[in-house]
Amino acid sequence: MHPFNKPLKDLTPSDIDFLIKNGVPEGRTLDYKRDLYSNNDAGKRDFLIDVSAFANTVGGYLIVGIEEQDGIPQVIPGIEIPSYDNLVQMYENLLKTSVDPAIRMVDFRVLDLQDSKKVLVIEVPRSISRPHVVTFLKHHRFYGRNSSGNYPFEVDDIRRAILESDTVAQRIRRFRMDRLSLIAAGETLIPSEVFGKIVLHIFPSSSFEVGQRYNLASSLTTSLQPMYCSGWDHRYTFDSFMTYSTFRNEHRARNYTQLFYNGIIEAVDTVILMPRNEKKGIPSVLFEESLVSSLRKYLSVLSSLEVDYPVWVCLSLLGVKEYMMFVSNYDFIDEIQPIDRDDLIIPEVQIDDASHPAEEILKPIFDSVWNACGYKQSVNYDEHGNWRLSKKK
Repeated sequence: MHPFNKPLKDLTPSDIDFLIKNGVPEGRTLDYKRDLYSNNDAGKRDFLIDVSAFANTVGGYLIVGIEEQDGIPQVIPGIEIPSYDNLVQMYENLLKTSVDPAIRMVDFRVLDLQDSKKVLVIEVPRSISRPHVVTFLKHHRFYGRNSSGNYPFEVDDIRRAILESDTVAQRIRRFRMDRLSLIAAGETLIPSEVFGKIVLHIFPSSSFEVGQRYNLASSLTTSLQPMYCSGWDHRYTFDSFMTYSTFRNEHRARNYTQLFYNGIIEAVDTVILMPRNEKKGIPSVLFEESLVSSLRKYLSVLSSLEVDYPVWVCLSLLGVKEYMMFVSNYDFIDEIQPIDRDDLIIPEVQIDDASHPAEEILKPIFDSVWNACGYKQSVNYDEHGNWRLSKKK
C-alpha cells in the first residue's frame, strides 16, 4: 500500500516531490489534503472518517499540505503546525475515544520542505480489529475506501469485514498447526527422526484473501536462503518456491525455506539445535544471530513482492524437551532448568509496518525461549532492550 516503497521514518522531501512530478493520483491507498483538519467538530469527524476508512479496507496514507485537482497533486502549499506533539496527541486521543474499537497503530511524520514548507504524512495500516465505527458525537457510521474515495458501509460490507477480521487469526493458527504437524511427522523435506527443529513462519495479512497469488521469480534464490546455510539448491513446487540444503549423500533436507504463492514464508532448520558433545542445548548466540539475519532477508523478500502489512512472525521449536540454554554458544554457564515439553509453540508477534528492526521484532520471542529455560529474559539484550549482538555486525 506504500506509495514510496520505504518505511515512513525514511521518507525525504524528494519523495513528496516525486508525487507532484509524476502526478501520482489519489486512490484506494492515497489521499491528499490541502489543509490541516479544522479543530472544530466537523474537522475532527472528517479526520476520523478518513482514518477509519483506510483501517477498514487495505490501509493507506493521508498527505496533508498538498493541493490536488481531480485527485492529481498540483502544488505543495504546505501547512503550519504550531505544536506537533499537541496535534498528534489530539489525533491519537480521538482515535482512542471516538472510534469503536479504538484505532491505535497510526503513525505520523512531518517533512520539512523548501521555503520552510511542511507536509504531514499519516500512515494508517489495515486493521485486524476491523470494522471500526466512528462514534464521535453519536455519528455512529462505518466507512470504507475505494479508488473513488471514502464511502459509507452497507450492512453487507459490515458483515464481510467482521467475518474477515474474526477468521484471520484463526486461519493463521490453523495453517501453522497443520504445517507443524507435517514437519514433525516427516511429511516435508525434514526427516521425522531429527530432533531439535527450529520453525519460523511469517504470515502477511493478505495471504488468506481469496485468489491471492504472487509471482515468485527465481531471482529470490539469494535472499530466500535457508537458515544457517552456506550452500543450497532451489526448486519450484505446486505450492511454493523453495530453497534447501540436504544431508550429505541423502535427499532429505537439513534445512529449507519455503515461500508459498500466497506470500507465507516457512523456514525450518535442524542444524542449529544438533546436540554437541552429547549435550542437548540451544546455542544462544548462534540461535539469535541466525534468526535475526534470516528474518531480515525474508522481510526484504516480502517487501520486494509489495506485500501489505501487518504481518505476523511465529517461532516454534520442535523436539526440544530437556534442552537447556547455552549462554555462550556451546557451554552451560548457568544450568537453571531444561525445557519441560517436547514443543515450544510461541505466540505470534504482529508487525504493523516495515520499519521495525528484526532484533526488535524477535525480542519477545527470544524472551519466551529463555523463559522456558528458566531465565527472566534473553541475556543478549541490554537493560534498554538493545540487542548486544548487533555490535558484532
